[in-house]
Amino acid sequence: MTVHRPYHHGNLRDAVLAAARTMVSREGTAGVSLRALAREVGVSHPALYNYFVDREALLAELSTEALLALGRSQRAALAKSTTPIDGVVRLGVAYFRFGVKDPGRLRLAFAPELSRSAGFPALRAAADAAEAPVIDAVTRAADEGLLPRDEIRPRALAQWALVHGFTLLAIDGRLTEGKLSVSGVGFAALQRALADAVRLLYRTGAR
Repeated sequence: MTVHRPYHHGNLRDAVLAAARTMVSREGTAGVSLRALAREVGVSHPALYNYFVDREALLAELSTEALLALGRSQRAALAKSTTPIDGVVRLGVAYFRFGVKDPGRLRLAFAPELSRSAGFPALRAAADAAEAPVIDAVTRAADEGLLPRDEIRPRALAQWALVHGFTLLAIDGRLTEGKLSVSGVGFAALQRALADAVRLLYRTGAR
């Protein structure tokens, strides 16, 4: 039988956020509810409303946190690049590593319940900050003549979609068999395959 220890005022909020992260890792964002979290940390359901007005507010905070971490990872990767192509490849690989290391955090960053972030300015700002390195990297590639400048945004979107989709396929184990499986075994093989796929987006203008 699990015995829940009562949380003292001041650390309940952190305990709820930690429990929610664990719940997302186990069940995805759809499995998160304030009532279930209250049971998990051993407090009454109404006690959580002192910190989160509703489930959406809780998810927004977790999503903001995840997007800020993703943005930091992306900026650090881009800062190490030596050429425009190296930059876009490093971004893709860093995104992949971020997602594979902690799938729950990646899913929180793009929680479907928060597809419209107008009610959460901090969430919108974190999303913009996470997307900015991709636009910066593609802009650098355009500056080097690797693509027309009017294609910067569509190419950045294509890169994001490619990398995000590849990462989710890897997390869900969909790249290990079948006609589109990745040649080789393990993390390194998947990482190389993703890097090659990103390079293909810029192959026409590469020099």
